[in-house]
Amino acid sequence: ILTDFEEKTGPMAGAAGHEVITWDAAKSSYDAYAFVSDGPGCFTRTGTWEKEQLVFTRAMNAGGKTLRMRFVYTEAKPDAITIEVYMGIGDAPLKLSFTTRAKRI
Repeated sequence: ILTDFEEKTGPMAGAAGHEVITWDAAKSSYDAYAFVSDGPGCFTRTGTWEKEQLVFTRAMNAGGKTLRMRFVYTEAKPDAITIEVYMGIGDAPLKLSFTTRAKRI
């Protein structure tokens, strides 16, 4: 799956990027690679289906602490999808950070 995106609102407003989602049969999971205009390198994450939601997770070092992220893809329709992004630092519970709606144009 290939996507191009431009964030118009929320914490990433003004950012644009390109994302590639692939299936890894050996791991029975998805790998996602996002290249975003407001950050260096490639943003990676791994995903699996949890009931009717595609869920990606990622952990990274941020200022000496582990930042955990969970991306929940819901309401998948031919023309749009909703993505909820949860974040937590260290062992803190994940909290909903923002919700975005992607539309096919």
